[in-house]
Amino acid sequence: MAKLKYHHHKKSIKLFPRIPNSHRNCLGAMNASSFKGRTASLAKKLKNIVELVFVDAPHELPFIYQPCVTESHGDCASSSLQQTNPPPSENCKKKFAWLVAPDFNVSGEVDWKIANGSFDPLQYLQQTDGFDVSLAYLKSVFSQKGPFDGILGFSQGAAMAALVSAQQERLKGEMDFRFVILCSGFALKLAEFESQAINCPSLHIFGSDHGKDRQIANQASRDLASLFDDGCSATGFRAYCTKKVADIGQPSSASHPQLLKEGEMTPGITTEEYISRRKKLLELLPEKSLAIIAAAPVKMMTDVVPYTFRQDADYLYITGCQQPGGVAVLGHDCGLCMFMPEADPHDVTWQGQVAGVDVALDVFKAEKAYPLRKLPEMLSNMIRRSSVLFHNEQTAIPTYINLEPFQKAAKNGKVEDLSNVTHELRWIKSPAELKLMRESASIACQYYFLLQLVKPIALAQIVLSYSLRMGGGCGPEFKTH
Repeated sequence: MAKLKYHHHKKSIKLFPRIPNSHRNCLGAMNASSFKGRTASLAKKLKNIVELVFVDAPHELPFIYQPCVTESHGDCASSSLQQTNPPPSENCKKKFAWLVAPDFNVSGEVDWKIANGSFDPLQYLQQTDGFDVSLAYLKSVFSQKGPFDGILGFSQGAAMAALVSAQQERLKGEMDFRFVILCSGFALKLAEFESQAINCPSLHIFGSDHGKDRQIANQASRDLASLFDDGCSATGFRAYCTKKVADIGQPSSASHPQLLKEGEMTPGITTEEYISRRKKLLELLPEKSLAIIAAAPVKMMTDVVPYTFRQDADYLYITGCQQPGGVAVLGHDCGLCMFMPEADPHDVTWQGQVAGVDVALDVFKAEKAYPLRKLPEMLSNMIRRSSVLFHNEQTAIPTYINLEPFQKAAKNGKVEDLSNVTHELRWIKSPAELKLMRESASIACQYYFLLQLVKPIALAQIVLSYSLRMGGGCGPEFKTH
C-alpha cells in the first residue's frame, strides 16, 4: 500500500501492495519493499510532485507450498503425495495481507506449510476477514506518518483502499485523504460495500479485455468501479496487463500511449481518417487508373550512419506508415495494396523491427498486402490492366519505374504526376489536421524563443530539437542556420 502526503512543496501517496494468494510460494509474494521496486519508475517520474510512502499490511502470512505428486503402482492408489521437505525459507521475503480467510490462523507462525488443496485462482474472494485489524493499523500509520492526500492500492491493496474510502465520512479526523487510485482491484461482499455509492474521487486502472489480467478478472475490477459515484470516478486500462505489446516498427497506441490515443495511427490522426483520405484520392482519379506511391529511402550520411529518416509526404498521407522501403498501390479495383519490405535479422538487430504484411493488413488497413519481392510480378499485371498510371515524379524509385509495363505506359503517354492530385487533396484540412497545425505552431513559437538564450550558437540546433520534442512535437521540420 502507498500513500500520498504533503511534504513541504510535495504531496505524498500511500501505496497498498498486492497481496499474493496464500498458495503461492515466497517468490510470488509482494510486500512494501517489493511494491516499491515495482513502482520505482513511477516514483522517479513523480519525484518533484509527490512523495510515495510504502506500507506493509498487518497480517503476516505463512509460506504455503504444494508437495510433489508421485505415481505409485500396484493395488494401491494410482498416485500419492510425496512428503518432501519444504523449500528453503532463509532468503524468502515475508508476506503480508490486508484481508485474510475466515479460518486464518493468527498464531504468528511463518514457517512453510503444506497447502490444503490445489490452488484456487478465486480464493481472494474468500479473504474477507481482518478488516478491523488493518483499519486500526492504518489509523496509526496516518497518525504517525500523515497527512496524506491519497491512497494507491494494487490488487488486494486496492480492495482494502476501496473499503477505507467507503467509510471516508466516518473516518474524518482519523484518516483524511482526498482520492484513491485502484489498480486491478476487486469488490468483496462486505457490509461496507452495501451502502450507497462511494462518494470519493477515484481512478480505476485494469486490463481492458478479458484474459489480459491473469489474477483479477476484468469484470471484477469493473464491479468495483461501479460502486463509486459516477460523477467522481474515472477508468483507465492496460495498467496490469500480461499481454505482450506487438512491435510494429513505429509507435502505436499500445506501445506508446503517451503519444497516441486509442484508434490513432499517427499522433492526432485516426485510422478512419487515413481510410477517408484514400477514398477521396480515388474519387479524384479516373476509372481504371492506378496510383503508385513509394516510401522514402534511407539516406546515408556515411557508409554506416544514416540521416534522420523523413517519410515521403504522399506515402505517409495515404498509408500512415512511417517506415522506409515499401510501395503502396491504390486503385479502384484493388483498393490499397501494400508491398512491404521483409525484415533482415541483421537490420532488425541494429535498426529495430519493421512492419510486414500482417501489419499492413491489421494496422494500416490495406485491402491487400504482399512481400516486396513479389512486386515485379504482381505490379506488372496490375499496370497492364490499367488505363493510366499516376506516380510522384520527384520521388520515383527504380523498384517500379524499371518494370517493362511501366516503361511501355510512359512511352505511350499514360503516366502522369500524382503530386498534382495529392496537393489538391490537401488544400482542405480536416479538423484533426487543423488542430495539429495549431499545436505545432504553438510549440514552435514557444521554443524558438529559447534560441535567444542559447550560447554558443552551435548549440542552438540541439537545444531546439530537444525542446520541441519535450514540448510534444516531433522535432524541427527544417534545420536552422
